Amino acid sequence: MLPKIQLSRLIFDCEIRILDYPIFTNELFLIRNYKVYLNRLLKDGADLFDPENTKAILADISISKASKKLVASLLNTWFDYNKIFWKKPYYSRDSEVPYIPTENEIDQLITGLGKKTATYCQILKDTGARAGEVSRLRWSDIDFNRKMVNIRAEKRSNGRILPLSDKTINMLANVSHKRDTIFNCPNGIRGTYYLQRKRIAEKVANPNILKIHFHTFRHWKATTDLHDFHDKERVQIIFRTQIRQFNRNLRPH
Repeated sequence: MLPKIQLSRLIFDCEIRILDYPIFTNELFLIRNYKVYLNRLLKDGADLFDPENTKAILADISISKASKKLVASLLNTWFDYNKIFWKKPYYSRDSEVPYIPTENEIDQLITGLGKKTATYCQILKDTGARAGEVSRLRWSDIDFNRKMVNIRAEKRSNGRILPLSDKTINMLANVSHKRDTIFNCPNGIRGTYYLQRKRIAEKVANPNILKIHFHTFRHWKATTDLHDFHDKERVQIIFRTQIRQFNRNLRPH
């Protein structure tokens, strides 16, 4: 394993390199993932200038297949940037059905969160948007009169204008309007959310609360819409997901 100071320097160097790389210029959230996973590989003994060694370490670390697929893509960019040939390993996503909470569990969670974090999660619940899309929301994206929000797409999604509930509009009205953006520090919200979620799960004695991640709101919304509208094409267009993963989990009660 590299000495701590060398590890820190290499992480910093990699971050600077990837920031300069055109693919990631406007995808700063990937820089965080890049640092976290690169750090993990280095700590596990990977030599990032040896493709076969790195591939072997990646195969052995205890993370999901979806995470390994992400890391392989990041490493693909890294080796390409450094003009090092490697054959990217293939990882399929885990096929297990995601946990779909009840609406009561979601409401229990939101009620116990702090004001800004609760507002963030309420928007996730109303829209089924990705956390990154909600994190980038500006006040100009909110139409208080029509009770609508303009979601600017990320990844390969479609931009869309979606309705907000009266509850969400009232919560937004009570959030500070001092900046152009609604949520100033998305990573800070995530950390705060995890701490508050743990406290709430213990308070209501429901360990299922701990299974609710930001992306869980998206799964819940897709499942609920499929249950309410019985329109598979509509759900696939909005959420860009495969219907089969929700068919076994239609809105539990």
